[in-house]
Amino acid sequence: MDPLGYLPAPLSSWRPARPDPPRSRQEAETVARELEAVFLSELLKSLEATLPSGSLLGPGGSPIRAGLVRDELARFLAQQGGIGLADVILNSLDLPPEGGEESGEPSEKL
Repeated sequence: MDPLGYLPAPLSSWRPARPDPPRSRQEAETVARELEAVFLSELLKSLEATLPSGSLLGPGGSPIRAGLVRDELARFLAQQGGIGLADVILNSLDLPPEGGEESGEPSEKL
């Protein structure tokens, strides 16, 4: 008997779940800034690899501490406007203006 035998394909009817739209502009801004911080952290990691010491903290710096510094620096940069990635993400979403009334109805645009 074949140990794997016939396996049914349960994924044939699987459909990805639709993500919930952001509940508010502020929530969307928070998530966009977090995503930009992750992206900036990866950019800083690449930059760090080009440094002669190999670390933002110089030679002898702990890799764990350097990673924490890199992540905090990325968060700070994203909060200060970063490279504009969060703004591009926010502009691509169909969100009400900051001071606008939210109707609670889903958007027609998908």
